[in-house]
Amino acid sequence: MNGNQHQHISEFRDFHKSSHDACGIVSSIEKKKTPTYENVRRCIDALITMDHRAGFINGEGDGAGVHTDIPRDLWKEKLTEAGMDAKLVDTHSFIVGHIFHQPTPSSSFQIEEYFKQKGIELLYANTKVTNSSALGPIALQEDPTFYQIAFLFPTELSLRQIDQQIFDLTVELERNEGIHVASLSPDYVVYKAMGSGETLLHYYQDLINPLMASTMTLGHNRYSTNTLSNFSRVQPFSILGHNGEINTISKLREEAKMIDVPLVQNGSDSQDMNRTIETLIARDGLSLFQAVDMIFPPIINEIKKYPTHLQDYYTYLRETWGHFAQGPAGIISRFRDEAVYSVDSLGLRPLWMVETETSYVFSSEPGVIPLVDNVAEPRPLSPGEKVGLKWQGDTIQVYTSRDFQEENYTRFSAIINVEHYHEHLSLPEFDSVKIYEDQTIENHHYTAFGWEREHVQLIEQMADKGAEPIRSLGHDSPLAAMNPSRKNIPDFLKESVAVVTNPAIDRDRESEHFSTRTVLGMRPSYKHAHKRTILVELFSPILIEGTVGHSLSETLEQLSFDQVASYFQKHSLLCTLSLTFTEDESILDALKRLSLEAIRLVEEGNSIIVLDDGRSHREGQLWLDPHLALSFIDQELSAAGLRRSCSLVLRSASLRNLHDTIVALGLGADAVSPYYMFSSVIENNETEKDKKFISCIK
Repeated sequence: MNGNQHQHISEFRDFHKSSHDACGIVSSIEKKKTPTYENVRRCIDALITMDHRAGFINGEGDGAGVHTDIPRDLWKEKLTEAGMDAKLVDTHSFIVGHIFHQPTPSSSFQIEEYFKQKGIELLYANTKVTNSSALGPIALQEDPTFYQIAFLFPTELSLRQIDQQIFDLTVELERNEGIHVASLSPDYVVYKAMGSGETLLHYYQDLINPLMASTMTLGHNRYSTNTLSNFSRVQPFSILGHNGEINTISKLREEAKMIDVPLVQNGSDSQDMNRTIETLIARDGLSLFQAVDMIFPPIINEIKKYPTHLQDYYTYLRETWGHFAQGPAGIISRFRDEAVYSVDSLGLRPLWMVETETSYVFSSEPGVIPLVDNVAEPRPLSPGEKVGLKWQGDTIQVYTSRDFQEENYTRFSAIINVEHYHEHLSLPEFDSVKIYEDQTIENHHYTAFGWEREHVQLIEQMADKGAEPIRSLGHDSPLAAMNPSRKNIPDFLKESVAVVTNPAIDRDRESEHFSTRTVLGMRPSYKHAHKRTILVELFSPILIEGTVGHSLSETLEQLSFDQVASYFQKHSLLCTLSLTFTEDESILDALKRLSLEAIRLVEEGNSIIVLDDGRSHREGQLWLDPHLALSFIDQELSAAGLRRSCSLVLRSASLRNLHDTIVALGLGADAVSPYYMFSSVIENNETEKDKKFISCIK
């Protein structure tokens, strides 16, 4: 390390000692498209001062990283020193890669050989650009080999084709469990390490070189909460940096698999969200603006306030994807010439927009920029707000919230007709409805479906009080494995609750932001023009059937089970599968038979499959646990690529409480009709007790 490099590190350290502000995420964007070293330094300065937001064990940070433009002058120097033509750096097909390799017994990797097999000749490959002595003892235990490479794609390839090929290369590389691709791009590079912001300066020689210049930089300092820290989980990733956590990660992963997103093996919530957005862009052709808007749609109560054309657009967007990336989260993201910044709909992870004379800065805390440098009052992004930035020639254009929405509406509506989608926010009208007969239940019926006295008493208590009993966090019933009586599958499952230090959420915000709305029918396409499908939106995935359900539909602003069935039967889109089996077949044989039948029905065009256990214990039909059958059918439909083409509605007498219902929804049900629960307390003539119970559901 030469004297100038020591001087640069000393300057960063002195700044850290004199600063009292910090942030978890930060991004700096120049107003003019002229790369500067100050742009990168501004973000690293912020990372160094963010120790109070990062995780530290014995002074060793969980991870820090920056995502910058390819420093082209620096790369010209690298190629010149290697005896190559520096002008190659300015071509659109010049690709730079940063790749970590952690050798394992089952993971060997020769980078030159790998790319040679792909018909790619590396211009540059170097493993001597990092300094392992900068790492702490925990990071040193991992200390992967860091490859810095460069190569050329054929010049005749378009940017779109390059994006696709880079994406395919990244996915294939990461099938090797020891490989993590930090970046592989014609536009940007990612420098990251287990450690702190200052670790970056000691670990990477590039970051203290004055030729390290950028116009857009993302910075992230990690606090490891839900996953253990390692090099591959340090942020930022190829598209984004994310402060917070995705609390709906299981649902996000399920939905991502339905559209064939190649998720990272054992990836974190942030990695999987990054890979999902990367897939939408590189494989499916969406822009960063569109992909982020799709993954993080507005809440339903905000959509209702928009102009009609934006109601159409966002209703369509929620139906084609959904609200499956719920935070709390603060997002900074960049791809090619676009950047998007956003906070979760509750605003639990702050993100401030700060403007200086030469730059825009987005940060968890506005104090990372001295007040004397501000040319406007720092502004916090509102809950759910998105701000986009895009290069227009050599000048950055800012898309504030409404501009961002209008721009995306224009982009999507150019290929997809979203008119009249807002009509799905209202209930459809019905000419006639076939109503299920109200159930009369006797004690032996309860026993046959796994009910015990406590289940009935709980339902009666809810009906009497109009509220759930207050209980401890999670499902706390006795351990099923130690109970000698008959048990259903949900009895063996427990709920786990992650307690994090988020601000308390008041009742008004909960009512406004947390929606139980669900979509029934074939999901629309997000990639190309499509034939409009028959859809309904439900206020809740819980359906009531019979005369009471029908009479309460208007009061609850919710379709009854009978109305849903009649609506889709009218369009010849609904079929029913009986969740039963006979003495002549095994449970596994029955599950395979049911899943094959479901696949056939969906391939024939049915978009609603009702899974009904009502024929159990009759005419030789044996009871099949509905949760087992539901999960098996859901997975087989997903494997066949048909899960987005249909909705599964579970009508079951074995749904005895909220826990059973939530497990069913978690295992793949889009809606449920727990008809024994309602029949247990609803009499032919609606009583005050019945009204209280219905108020629980609403």
